[in-house]
Amino acid sequence: MEVVPEWAVRKKRLSVYCAQPQTASELLERDSKGEHMAVVMVGVGPVFWLLMASVLTLRVAGIFDPQLPACGQNSQESKVLTFFMHDDLDVKGASSAFDVVPSLKTINGAENKFGFGAIVMLDDAVTEGPDVNSKMIARSRGFYMFNAINETGAALEIQFEVIFGDGSDYPGSTISYQGYDKIENAEREISIVGGTGVFRLARGWAVITTQALNRGAANLNIKSYVYYGCQAITDGASRRMSPSKSLAMSLVIFGALALFLLLSKVR
Repeated sequence: MEVVPEWAVRKKRLSVYCAQPQTASELLERDSKGEHMAVVMVGVGPVFWLLMASVLTLRVAGIFDPQLPACGQNSQESKVLTFFMHDDLDVKGASSAFDVVPSLKTINGAENKFGFGAIVMLDDAVTEGPDVNSKMIARSRGFYMFNAINETGAALEIQFEVIFGDGSDYPGSTISYQGYDKIENAEREISIVGGTGVFRLARGWAVITTQALNRGAANLNIKSYVYYGCQAITDGASRRMSPSKSLAMSLVIFGALALFLLLSKVR
């Protein structure tokens, strides 16, 4: 008597099962007996289950779900900061800002009165008081672009970082500013768009007034209304599995898969 291998029996059983027309009532009956799930689970093959186990392992290990440390409750603060920025554009021997792209001479055949197109890079001193010789607390680094053609005066698109130094209460921290600065206005408001260090997640606004202006030398009073702060919950590591736990979980999952495949062959 010819002995038929178990795998051949199982293959034939699967082909017969798949070839049979299955009504809704027949599927429900097979599901109730566990036949439908058993045949499908065996039929898809071990490669599929190895793939599924790998995805599950990675998901559990947190590789597909990295989480940033969260902010603690009530960790936001606010301050009003006032300081003075000394922007010396093309001041002989004492410049802190330079035209890196000159303005166009003419626009549409007319004189370019307000410097449209010029780009200025700056590295300005920031002091505690209005006098340039007062205590320095930071440097302001960034750029501004002259962006007005048909205006009554020059206007800028300005972006800069205030980098606080050792002379301040926030050494190493920064605040980022960006906005539209219509120079001839007595007060101009720009946005606070970020920060680092003490001022992490900073946002708010700043009001700029021109304290003094002597040709290219401008003394700017910057009053900042800043909301900031995120005392991070430093248990971020606990939200992701350690390498040893991840390895252990992988072994458990693959062991369970191997056991399932072995039992399915025994049957």
